[in-house]
Amino acid sequence: MIQWIASIQPFLVGALLLWAGAVKLRGLRAEHVSRNALSRIVGERYASPAWRLIGTAELVIAAALLLPPVYPVEAAAGVVLTTGFLGYLSYARLASPDAACGCLSSRLERISARSFLRAGLLLAMVGYAYGFAGTWWPEAVAEAPLGAASLVLAEVALLLGLSSELDRYWLVPLRKLKVRLSHPLANWSEHVPIEQTVNQLQLSEAYRMLGASISSDVQDSWDEGDWRIICYRIRRDDDQPATAVFAVPLHRDDPDAVRVAVVDETSGVPAGA
Repeated sequence: MIQWIASIQPFLVGALLLWAGAVKLRGLRAEHVSRNALSRIVGERYASPAWRLIGTAELVIAAALLLPPVYPVEAAAGVVLTTGFLGYLSYARLASPDAACGCLSSRLERISARSFLRAGLLLAMVGYAYGFAGTWWPEAVAEAPLGAASLVLAEVALLLGLSSELDRYWLVPLRKLKVRLSHPLANWSEHVPIEQTVNQLQLSEAYRMLGASISSDVQDSWDEGDWRIICYRIRRDDDQPATAVFAVPLHRDDPDAVRVAVVDETSGVPAGA
């Protein structure tokens, strides 16, 4: 089991280095040079060439880890590279705490504890492969496909969780989905802006029916359960003052559910709907 797990690690480390190297080969954008931690080490003039050089080294080591045959020196090179990552992060964090890594994306995120944990995890993975791997990773996968898939997914999830640069690919979409599913304002009606309710109201058929006769801005509004009541003054054909009272869903976007009643201001009696 130890040898089997170790034999799969070159695939994971190689794939990550392949991604990182491809990102770096494009070089640093001009607006990112001053913020990148490497600029604080080699100077802004040489930052982009140095970035490409590091990316090339990552691609070479990635190819060595992913392609046959299997030699211990390949994993040893990975150990040297990931140890260098930790050293680079440590120096940059001390020398320039506000600097960004940009290790896996052109988006520059500040070096954080997540950056160190990811580098440490990569060092552990490639070190484990150096110490115990005995076969090429496709052979290990073929030996136990389901187990290999589970291991790869678990480690990929862990690496993603430690990569702030990649949050936009998975964490941000998950947060947006959570907002859509959970309706976080459902129990906090006072936090639903009146403008949001008015926007929904103006998309409704009920509003379009009376829109031409509305002669004021919102006169009054209040919440009743899952509804927000909004009142407008309107002009009737008989010139009698009246109020349009709209009931708008408070916690959902459903213009078709909007209802309206017209109330005579003199008698207080509903005059129509």
